[in-house]
Amino acid sequence: MLVGAANAVSFQWFKNDAPIPGANAACLRIADAQTSDTGSYHAAMIGARNEVTSDAAVVTVEACDDRQ
Repeated sequence: MLVGAANAVSFQWFKNDAPIPGANAACLRIADAQTSDTGSYHAAMIGARNEVTSDAAVVTVEACDDRQ
């Protein structure tokens, strides 16, 4: 997922309204996504004068059977 805001100084990503430790870049990458990564994600973009929060994106990760 990618967010952007003009003049953003920093970013903070959230999963189910809880801050994700270390997730403070414009892009959130989840390597090797697991079913436990399912949830509602949003980001806060902090600028010198204000803070903007993105709309939430609901992400669903389903297990797949590689034997098929």
